[in-house]
Amino acid sequence: MPITKRCQFTDNEIKNAYEEAGSLSGMAERLNITYPTAATWAHELGLTLKNQGYNKPALEITGLQCRHAREYLGLTRDVFCAQSNVSKTAIREFELGNSTLRKGNMDKVMELFKRYRVTFNSDGTFE
Repeated sequence: MPITKRCQFTDNEIKNAYEEAGSLSGMAERLNITYPTAATWAHELGLTLKNQGYNKPALEITGLQCRHAREYLGLTRDVFCAQSNVSKTAIREFELGNSTLRKGNMDKVMELFKRYRVTFNSDGTFE
């Protein structure tokens, strides 16, 4: 990639590139510069950057609800994991509140509860 100097673009061209692209990576692509260069230029111009990145997924149930429902059904963690096809570590860490489940694993857990006809209420209870 050729070296692109800051003096090749006006402040407005840089601002417009960011606004049109909506992200630093898009700005970098439009101006044919690297991502770190785009970040530096945005900082120098005082651009207000849009918050991007990882957003925690909204969970259908909490780990505590999962544990209580599993225990209510009389299922050990081993049996529950075997039936849902989710790893023991993932379920243990989720139930203890140390991590969240990936969407695919949450879908498997909810499908298993559905087979047992367990429904979860918005107030944290289940039936």
